[in-house]
Amino acid sequence: FDVEIEADIVGVRDGSGLIQRCPECGRVAQKGQCRTHGDVDAEDDLRVKAILDDGTGALTAILDTDLTAEVYGGDIEMAREAAKEAMDQDVVADEIRGTIVGYEARVRGNLSIDDYGANLNAESFELVEADPVARAESLLAEVTR
Repeated sequence: FDVEIEADIVGVRDGSGLIQRCPECGRVAQKGQCRTHGDVDAEDDLRVKAILDDGTGALTAILDTDLTAEVYGGDIEMAREAAKEAMDQDVVADEIRGTIVGYEARVRGNLSIDDYGANLNAESFELVEADPVARAESLLAEVTR
């Protein structure tokens, strides 16, 4: 389903930031190992798996390379350099967490539900500059009608 959601970002899942993919099938490779193709020369990629909650439920929004680069503020090469400098690949995911967790976002994309829950493959992602007081007053006005 094509949906748009406005929700709070409550976390960023493991497997976000600078990741490696199998050059043959595009699946995530762990330590140069693809589940399907075994030992591979994995290619770097960027991804965010953000947990969003709108008060009625939660889902995982998956941001592709381009959207992740926008959120991160840099491309794959910049992420490689940051990971190399810190000698820790998780530094990219940590930077992204610090940028988006606790904020509200508007995300549009294709929603699917499987055994692992609801996943939204994002086509657009933007942080919402919301005034919390105005938002609370609006919600109260709706409830008291």
